[in-house]
Amino acid sequence: MHIIAYFSQIQVPARDVTCELEEIAKVSQKNNRENNITGALLCEGSHFLQLIEGKKAKLEQLFEKIKIDSRHTDITVLINEPTNKRTCPDWSMEAFHLANPDLVNKKTLKNLHRIYSHNFTTNAKTFLTFFRDMLDQLDTFKILHESV
Repeated sequence: MHIIAYFSQIQVPARDVTCELEEIAKVSQKNNRENNITGALLCEGSHFLQLIEGKKAKLEQLFEKIKIDSRHTDITVLINEPTNKRTCPDWSMEAFHLANPDLVNKKTLKNLHRIYSHNFTTNAKTFLTFFRDMLDQLDTFKILHESV
């Protein structure tokens, strides 16, 4: 099992980000299921933060495609290493637009933004803990709002 996490600069106009995230998730979910890859893609402001996990060879193939995708530039790899445990075992690819007020209430968004903005110069273990915490909060938010 291997994990890659990266940060990049969005090149999509702000008005189109939500639609692009939906399209990325739709295509990725199908392809990732076929390749036993899981992960999540977060969009905050003008940045993407993505985590993908699976067999190293499959991830490297996927990451080569990701690197040439015109929807983002300035990719900074945060983690590229073996792992014992998946961070997103149930998600072939979930995408979250953290600036979307329909997805995240102001209090949750403020907390996520604070966590997000303070965790880019950290080691892999701390980063994965941070990422899991963010996904747990987002997953809880989705569950609460889907049951209403």
